[in-house]
Amino acid sequence: MSSYGDLLRWGEQRLDHSQRAGFLLEDAAARSLVWLRAHAKDAAPADIEQRYRDWVERVAGGEPDAYVSGVTHFWKLRLRVTPDVLIPRPDTETLVESALEMGGERPQRVADLGTGSGAVALSLALERPTWQIIGTDRSAAALDVARRNALDCAFSGVRWRQGNWYDAFATDERFDGLVSNPPYVASDDPALAPAVRQYEPASAVIADDNGLADLSVLIGQAPDHLHPRGWLAVEHGYAQAEAVAALFARAGFTDIQCRKDLAGHPRVTCGRLR
Repeated sequence: MSSYGDLLRWGEQRLDHSQRAGFLLEDAAARSLVWLRAHAKDAAPADIEQRYRDWVERVAGGEPDAYVSGVTHFWKLRLRVTPDVLIPRPDTETLVESALEMGGERPQRVADLGTGSGAVALSLALERPTWQIIGTDRSAAALDVARRNALDCAFSGVRWRQGNWYDAFATDERFDGLVSNPPYVASDDPALAPAVRQYEPASAVIADDNGLADLSVLIGQAPDHLHPRGWLAVEHGYAQAEAVAALFARAGFTDIQCRKDLAGHPRVTCGRLR
């Protein structure tokens, strides 16, 4: 039987001294890394050791950490994830920040289209409890994950609907704000990581028309579902900023702004209806 310290050292060696070893042990043991280091000499229960060793080997083989452990951290939330949903990235927190700034503090009705795990919708609900938030997705399996996350986070006020983009809404249904992290990667993009291509749902990653197909629908049809002066915020690829801004302008948006992600790349474009 190994101690927690032994397991952590083994995991770090197996994963080339990556911090992922510590995160996996936290999830396998359901303990914080601070606690694990304080109890480094304690023997780990056999079930925890087996779980951890299995997880480390799977990650060493290329499987994403979040799918292995079944959880990830986004914004201020701990979220469940499965292979039915895209793993939320830190860069998408730029989308949350943009939506919060566009919406301000006043109560309003906001929809998160293509919600996946519910990461964006639930982050907005955390920061703006007066907002009425609806998360949509065409995948029933993804919505199951989002609903479970809402229960875990005790956000009973968020509503969920199934439908492909605006098909989830009535023809005359309108919102104060719309937010989305749609598929925007071209299928032949050489920068797409092999692990993403192999493990994450292609429908949440890849889009036709050089990655712009879904963005074109989202932006082009947004005015039909926004109140006057309503706002839209979408995530996109760093090389798509100019094309996305043109789509916003063509759809009748003003005050168009592009915001950069944590690495300084153009990542989110926002605008308001006239």
